[in-house]
Amino acid sequence: MPAAQWIGADPDATLCVRPEHLRLETAIAGTSGGINGRIVDMTFVGDATIFEFRNDNGLQLMSKVLNLSTGSLPGIGDSCVASWAANDAIILTE
Repeated sequence: MPAAQWIGADPDATLCVRPEHLRLETAIAGTSGGINGRIVDMTFVGDATIFEFRNDNGLQLMSKVLNLSTGSLPGIGDSCVASWAANDAIILTE
């Protein structure tokens, strides 16, 4: 079920977002709407780069970004905000 339609607080539920749907943007002080953290590793895999993102609570996320982007990509140690569109997430309850 799309996360945008899920209402409830099941403590055993898992939120899933595909790596190519996870957006990483340079952290700007005072911004909200995402999870603050840092890039801790990155791997070039041909047409894409895989970024490993981690926050202070130990949450680890992976983002896959196509190397077609004309914008600058974050580097290891850079502060970022991770976010995704609500329709790109699903909730697993079992």
